Amino acid sequence: MSTELKFYNYESGFDVKEPVKGQIGGNGDSDNTDQTGGKHIIRQYRKRCIEHKNKITQLEKENKSLKQKIKELS
Repeated sequence: MSTELKFYNYESGFDVKEPVKGQIGGNGDSDNTDQTGGKHIIRQYRKRCIEHKNKITQLEKENKSLKQKIKELS
């Protein structure tokens, strides 16, 4: 697995196991691990980014409404 994909794997909390050599189709080179495991990691990373973006948007809306309520009480 490339160093960039390992970064996403370990730093972002994804639990993706590296394929064992010999279980990959073709000639079993380590370059093939990026084709099989890499897409899965990237897909999870993008999904997690979208979830975080949605959570941030939700918190911003809640913050705005709370500020409005504070103004009304003052």
